[in-house]
Amino acid sequence: MGRTENPVVREVLAVGRLADFQRAWRAAAGLTYEDLAHDTGWSAATLRNAASGRRPPRRDVVRDAVTHCGGPEQETIDLWRQARYHQRLADRPRPQAPAAHLVRTVVDLAALAEELYERNGAPSMSEVEDRTDGRLGHSTAHRLVTKRTIPADREQFAAFLDAVEVHKPLRSQCLQAWDRVITLNGPARIQRKVPHLWRLRQKLDSIRTVDDLVAALDGLRTAAGSPTDEQIAARTTRQGPALWAPGTVVKHIMAGQRSIDLFFGSILDALGVPSDE
Repeated sequence: MGRTENPVVREVLAVGRLADFQRAWRAAAGLTYEDLAHDTGWSAATLRNAASGRRPPRRDVVRDAVTHCGGPEQETIDLWRQARYHQRLADRPRPQAPAAHLVRTVVDLAALAEELYERNGAPSMSEVEDRTDGRLGHSTAHRLVTKRTIPADREQFAAFLDAVEVHKPLRSQCLQAWDRVITLNGPARIQRKVPHLWRLRQKLDSIRTVDDLVAALDGLRTAAGSPTDEQIAARTTRQGPALWAPGTVVKHIMAGQRSIDLFFGSILDALGVPSDE
């Protein structure tokens, strides 16, 4: 006779529901954890812990545990995603992202991408790459899910949606959100040329002091590859002798020690800011 199982932990309700689901199917199949371990290849301890409600188990563990007992695979995965999503949200609370049809700004779109990733169970970057057959690499995927950038173009966003398993009708709404953001906020080439400029633009309206401006310029410097003052000065020579900014001028403007003058536009050009921005 098997030992009495501990009650399900319900600190995160979605994780508790997943544990109940596993226990119900195991009971219906009339199997012990040892039986299930023999048939699935997972240890009895792993299977018992997966159905404890303490933390979400691995996706493949819970899938194998339920489907071997005759349970539905898709419903199991859906419940696992909910459990993983709510556990991660409990571990690291964050603001609610807007629904796809409400997305209007670059910040909204970045938040939507993060939300889609989290609702898919936050797969590893290797999984993301595999699901897109390499169309989305590790580093790009990481920047997207951490809101450091938005997709460079519609095709890259479509690859991201594949990676986080977004299907119709939500997929269509997400692609429409991309089109709307680009239409309302400017050409996609800005994102490709200066990735962090998108984030910076959201803060421009709040610039009121010299310190604010210095912080903004520092953000542009970082986005441009962190060139030195001398390197920035050298880049301004491309604009012609009349707009060349000496290194000392660059240093003083970047530090907020000189008022904005005719050299400022040349410095912005050197930092990769498109002229229409």
